[in-house]
Amino acid sequence: MNTTCPYCGVGCGLIAGEGTIAGDPAHPANRGRLCVKGAKLAATLDDRERLRTPMVGGRETSWSAALDAAADGFA
Repeated sequence: MNTTCPYCGVGCGLIAGEGTIAGDPAHPANRGRLCVKGAKLAATLDDRERLRTPMVGGRETSWSAALDAAADGFA
């Protein structure tokens, strides 16, 4: 499937396959070349290790408590 890279705004062409991303050699913005972010885009598709709940001090907490902790840290 042909698509565009979501980074930086240049609009580089991508060819997305099952778990793979490659530069589109026919696209005029990048002619198949990709920057490091575009080249590593496929690795961002696997979210099995993604944090799904807020954590403070290595422990799960509520969003309210996490936002309070962040605000306290900035203060």
